Amino acid sequence: MRGTAVLALFLALSGCVLIGQTIGERRMAELLIVENGLLEKIDEIEAGLDGEPIDVNQRGILRGERVHLRHKLQKVRDELRQLELHWDLDRRDIEKL
Repeated sequence: MRGTAVLALFLALSGCVLIGQTIGERRMAELLIVENGLLEKIDEIEAGLDGEPIDVNQRGILRGERVHLRHKLQKVRDELRQLELHWDLDRRDIEKL
């Protein structure tokens, strides 16, 4: 009887880990998409800053937006790092999916 209870507990915990890892993989995939979008937007802003002459006010707005996006990017990368550590995930494997 005890063996059956231990086996049931083990199987239940294994299932929770697998479900949690799947959720972690999904969240990582979502974050990778967000990361790529932020990088593209930052590149667009930097191209605008390096491109045609723009007035000082517009330049300040673009720089502020770039700082804001870089801050968001850092948060996304921090969460990605936490997922990699917590679920032992590798972002290269997720990017292949």
